[in-house]
Parts: sequence; structure tokens; C-alpha cells
Amino acid sequence: EEGTWTPTIWWSVSESGQAYVSQSGQYTKIGRKAHITCRIDLSTLGTITGSVMIEGLPFVPGGQFSLAVGYFSALTTNISSMVAITGSGVARIELLAVLATQSTGVTALVQGDLSNTTTLIVSGAYNV
Repeated sequence: EEGTWTPTIWWSVSESGQAYVSQSGQYTKIGRKAHITCRIDLSTLGTITGSVMIEGLPFVPGGQFSLAVGYFSALTTNISSMVAITGSGVARIELLAVLATQSTGVTALVQGDLSNTTTLIVSGAYNV
């Protein structure tokens, strides 16, 4: 099965006023494995609280899986790399960052890390 989906920025506590230049997502599902890719280009960050997630996965993950953040730009924090993970039972991707000033560990991506022109591209596969 192949199709498209619309990714949106979702905040773990609350959000309002987000606007996008573009939002696109594609998927291929083979058996219980969903292969996804998405791109989000913000035009207005809006008001948010909590950690940054991408909502709208085409299928609910059957566990926690790691996805790749292939590209990110226009961040306000000096981030050296990013990790994306799914959670079991929710159609969302959580975004975690490795700060350039940090030697180990990851931290949740938050509003202060993003700008009005942030771009995120995520891809990977997970079981449904």
C-alpha cells in the first residue's frame, strides 16, 4: 500500500497559531512495516509549550522505533544532530536533539529551538 499523509507540528502541552509553507508526507506499507518520509516547512511558529513532535503518522506504531532526521535548518539553538522516535499507541514522532555544547545525551526539542522558518525532514520505518 502506498499513499500520502500530512505531517503537522504538535506540542506535548499546547499549541496555537502555527502556519506552514509546506507539509508533505509519503508512505509505503508492506505487511506490518510502514516506511515513511515527511517534510515540514514552517512560516509561523506560533505559541507552543512542551516538547516538539510531528503528528499525523499514517499508522499507529506498534512500539518504539528510531527514525532518521535527515535534514533540519533555521534552528535557533546550536544543535549538532537530531533523533526521532515513535511511541507505542500514538501516531506521533518525538524529536530529540543533541546540543553542540553537550558531550553526551539528548534533550527534547522545544519551542526555543525553532524559528518561523524551520525546516524538518524525517524518514524511516516502523512496525504497526
